[in-house]
Amino acid sequence: MDKTLSPVNARQDSFTYLFILGAAIILILLFILYLIIRHIKNIHSSKNWIETHKNLPTVLKNVKNLAREAALTKSEISMLWSICKKNQVPNIEYSYRDNKLMDQLFSAEYQDMIVLEVDEEKIQELFSLRYKLEKCHEKKLQLKSTRSLKEGLNFTYNDEKKRLWTLTLLENKESGMTILLPSGFIESENRPEPLTKITLSFSTPSDTRYKMITRIIRYEKDNKDRPLMTVTTSDQLEPILRRLAKRMDIETECEFSAIKLETQKNKKKFTVMKNRYPGKLLDISATGCSLKSSLPIKKGQYLKLYFQLNNPELLEASGIIIVTNRAQDGKNFIIHVKFEQISISAQNRIYAQIYGYNAL
Repeated sequence: MDKTLSPVNARQDSFTYLFILGAAIILILLFILYLIIRHIKNIHSSKNWIETHKNLPTVLKNVKNLAREAALTKSEISMLWSICKKNQVPNIEYSYRDNKLMDQLFSAEYQDMIVLEVDEEKIQELFSLRYKLEKCHEKKLQLKSTRSLKEGLNFTYNDEKKRLWTLTLLENKESGMTILLPSGFIESENRPEPLTKITLSFSTPSDTRYKMITRIIRYEKDNKDRPLMTVTTSDQLEPILRRLAKRMDIETECEFSAIKLETQKNKKKFTVMKNRYPGKLLDISATGCSLKSSLPIKKGQYLKLYFQLNNPELLEASGIIIVTNRAQDGKNFIIHVKFEQISISAQNRIYAQIYGYNAL
């Protein structure tokens, strides 16, 4: 008797055929689903679809979609939805990329909060929301090359002796970048030689900081007798710092006092010393600052700072020095401070100064 024709084998063959048929049907359905999803994505990425939908009024779904990208909290989602409804904002998934529009909306919201005497915590949340939207947009525009850098951009360079120099981009061409050098750089014994590689750092307008590796081509002087350095364009760019708060360059006088730290029974005791010393703020954010001083204060020292921004209100903040560099003049020092004690109201005054949302 032929075993291949037995009822058992026939049933096994039937199950095998059914399994293969079922698997084939599933694969076909998955392929069809893939084609449908790809078609929908193609439609949603087409210019016509985008132009049609980006000017539609924002709905809650748009806010939630953006919230996932920008990692917004529930409270920030609620605030953004309120701003969009109140101002009839065009589709926020697209309009958040318009910095001018966003600043108009957030400035108006800030003015309203000041008039209504809203809690400082709520104002702080407004600035947190604004910064997250900025960073979300910046993430989509991450730099890959120096070719898009604009003239006037400042670079920072740390030489072998940790002396901090500020260099300015004068011209950016395919053949290389021409950089204006500060006084004393050419004469410095720590000046890097032509054809050597150096690392420069810079910040974008939305405050993302990058470092880049480039090679010095030559040193020269222009027709105004200014010292210049020509370096290669570079594709070696890397974000080096994701700040918790937006920072701005500033030049304003300040004072600071040393803070004495004592440990008593496993508890830290901070005592602000009476003497105050002059300094100059060079940049500031709600979480820290840099200042110039003639005193070579070392990393780890606690300071209390006193400063004013665009109004007579005296602001205070206490923090710890995280880095000290010699300034490019060779006489002063650049002190980088991380704030550890600062009031929310002081942080909000700093945010308002940085964004230009000054209260009426």
